Amino acid sequence: MTRICAHAGFDETLPNSLESLELAALRAYDVVEFDINRYRENLVLAHDIEERFATEAPPLLADGLDLLKNRGITVNCDIKEPSMCPEASALIKEFNMDDAAFFTGEITPDFEQNTPYKFFLNADNPCLGVPPRLGLAEAEKLVRFFRKSKNSNFLGYNFDYLVLAPDGMTLLLNEHIPFILWTVDDEALIPGYIDQGIWGLTTNKARFALECRSHLFTKFRQPE
Repeated sequence: MTRICAHAGFDETLPNSLESLELAALRAYDVVEFDINRYRENLVLAHDIEERFATEAPPLLADGLDLLKNRGITVNCDIKEPSMCPEASALIKEFNMDDAAFFTGEITPDFEQNTPYKFFLNADNPCLGVPPRLGLAEAEKLVRFFRKSKNSNFLGYNFDYLVLAPDGMTLLLNEHIPFILWTVDDEALIPGYIDQGIWGLTTNKARFALECRSHLFTKFRQPE
């Protein structure tokens, strides 16, 4: 069953705010995504360090994790700078969220052994060496890369839905390679992706996506 991942700013909330994280937990989304950046000496929830932060500090990553721990929701930590990974990973461990968190974004994992965090690898990561458009040949390379990795915390891939061609997606599905598509806000596309059973769908229209999944599940369960 496709996991609904609420993108930072989902359902018209303020991106990377504690209020949005609270709403994600209350609405029982499977995953909530937020951006991790550095502000002064702290890791914070922010895509960019905007001018408004001169007078209003962004929320601390620690406060976001504290709010979400034991709430039955997984967090997608979109890292904006690889050097932040060890500190963010340590915070996740401190809040006992190792099994309820994974990393995406600008990460540099070690593929010969386990990293201290779970992750989905962005398709544009330099280590993959694949072109922007991901067709069948590129998908075959990604399948081989995933199968060869000795890192058990390598969970799968994180794709911009606009770059993954249909034949590439079909291969990944047939090979049972987990992947997330982001950021899918086109309401005409969301039901189809959910029906195909992709691992995760990141969207600003999380409530709509959840309703689609519920409808499809109910339809599937109905007797002929």
